[in-house]
Amino acid sequence: PRLFSLVLTAFFAIMVIPYWQISNNLYSMKTLRADTDKGTVLYWNNAVGINFWNTVNYLRDNTSKDDKLAVFPEGVSINFFAQRDMPLRHYNFVPYEILKIGEDNIISDLARFNINYVIVLSRDTSEYGYRAFGIDYAKKLLSYIKENYEIVKQFGPLPYSSEEFGVVIFRIKIKKGR
Repeated sequence: PRLFSLVLTAFFAIMVIPYWQISNNLYSMKTLRADTDKGTVLYWNNAVGINFWNTVNYLRDNTSKDDKLAVFPEGVSINFFAQRDMPLRHYNFVPYEILKIGEDNIISDLARFNINYVIVLSRDTSEYGYRAFGIDYAKKLLSYIKENYEIVKQFGPLPYSSEEFGVVIFRIKIKKGR
């Protein structure tokens, strides 16, 4: 039994080597660095990494820690690194979740929880049968966002307007008479 355990351990160690090399090579290509209060994050020099961190930095520099933020169709990591609260009961708004929760419920939650900022980002959700938030699904929700929030910042192209990753940040409109 001891020899078998030793041989089996050696076998698995040898099997891991190619995956370790791939992982090491990929990690070494992460040439950009974000220093956060959560630690240091290395990321790739591509549109996703750059636009993601530009969004996080913009939120940290231009919004209050008391501001509430919802990200569509998903992006809890933006809330995490920007340290902005997302009080909605759900944090994932891919097609299946939108159908389960209901667009009307999400819309009423945006108002009820007084969400100050909404982010829409490019996230291909084809694995759920619908590719684009606000185009192939959640049309009513995106329409509500556009009517009640204004664009304050954009990184990259408008989401889903090209194959490149884009982010748009909306701020709630100030109602006249307030």
